Amino acid sequence: MITHYADNKFEPHELPEVHQGLKIAFIGNSLTLHAPSVEIGWHLHHGMAASATGRDYAHRLMRQLRIEPQQAYIRNFYPFESDASVAGGHLRSLHGVLLQQPAVLVIQLGDNVSTQAQLDDFAHNLQLLVYAATRFSPNVLCVSTWWQMPATDSVIEQVCQLHNAQYVYIGDLFDSPHNIDRIYPTYAHSGVEAHPKDWGMEQISERLYRAILGRLPGMTPARPLLP
Repeated sequence: MITHYADNKFEPHELPEVHQGLKIAFIGNSLTLHAPSVEIGWHLHHGMAASATGRDYAHRLMRQLRIEPQQAYIRNFYPFESDASVAGGHLRSLHGVLLQQPAVLVIQLGDNVSTQAQLDDFAHNLQLLVYAATRFSPNVLCVSTWWQMPATDSVIEQVCQLHNAQYVYIGDLFDSPHNIDRIYPTYAHSGVEAHPKDWGMEQISERLYRAILGRLPGMTPARPLLP
């Protein structure tokens, strides 16, 4: 596992507001949302390292599903992946979100698991999260790791199979010969630079969208998820 953030203090993110009429929720790490961080040269507030808010995977997917920003909940769930001591509190903090019964719930976690002990804890806590999510949302999708971590990906996939969630693999994108994000460096910090930029974010949103289409046969690009 590459230590992408050895010099990042990981200041806690503020809890996003839960709006009435919630249709989609994103629970993830820095790929989903990262607040500005001077230490690593990241000055934006959306999925790292998209060039603008509208270009990260969450906002792209929302547009594809014709969901407005006020109908979404986007949460940085770090350090749920790697610190078992926070897992219970993080899970309890989602109570209001789950009660809204969002039509789609995306879980994008696992990239910050770096030891076997963390993987064991992550496997347990991810089961609790996915189990709870599938009790309240009809369409729970779990994204694989971005940096292709087979052991962690196996855990994510098995948890999805156990709880009837949809596993969405994205691990092939980083090293894809079509990945134009890697042609020219954009960010000085290697950790930020290794995140999906606009091309990668587009591919992630497209795979999630196609997975949702597969779960909802009556849905087409011309017929949105919800009225």
